[in-house]
Amino acid sequence: MVADFDSEFGHYRVEDEIYNGRPARILYGGNKLVAQSGMARDTDDELLFDYNQRFREIVQGMRPQRVLVLGGGVLTLPTALLREFPEMLIDVVERDELLITLAEKYFGYTPNARMTIYIGDGVQYLEDTTTIYDLIIMDVFDHAAIPPAFQTPVFVRAMRRHVGKRGVVAINCIASQRGLNAATLHKLYGLVQPVFPIGQIFSAARNPSEWMSENYLVVGQDGSWDLPAFLLRSPVKLSRS
Repeated sequence: MVADFDSEFGHYRVEDEIYNGRPARILYGGNKLVAQSGMARDTDDELLFDYNQRFREIVQGMRPQRVLVLGGGVLTLPTALLREFPEMLIDVVERDELLITLAEKYFGYTPNARMTIYIGDGVQYLEDTTTIYDLIIMDVFDHAAIPPAFQTPVFVRAMRRHVGKRGVVAINCIASQRGLNAATLHKLYGLVQPVFPIGQIFSAARNPSEWMSENYLVVGQDGSWDLPAFLLRSPVKLSRS
């Protein structure tokens, strides 16, 4: 264990360990110590967590100029994107200021003029901002669940208003395609479909399983982008069973 912290939003632990076969630094959170974020400590270019790598692949395909990340955590994804894309501007909304401190102390984040961090609530941020983004990435969790306020038609419409004509919204969701843990994935897809001309679901896992809880990306766009080509995978077709 590297460090142990508490904030008003929960308990965090930073550990150095082998994660999915790679030396890594991991941020665990909550009473069950769920892995919330992490960075690899090897020379492999691929990001440690599958869902972050899928977000990165969307960025690599789109080359957006302005990105909003809702739920910045310890900033592993935004920091990686800033290194890779020197012209990109990134706004990050994170409710827990302690995570930004941990990002700088333990996860390689250095303040950068191209990244603006807002401490607060993502729902409120979208109500207040007038900025239009090329890409909105939503990675907001309370432990392993997306808070209810981020699973409403009003919020999905707010995201739609804040992406340009060719903009994309990509939501990280932990769920299964089938069974008891499928409800959130079906709900998010049902919220995105009426708001965007095209709604799609992509598995983030290397070896997806229909019945196991895994990371999925629920994506909305106007059809400008060939996301299966960026992600090298076909969209998931949900079944009601």
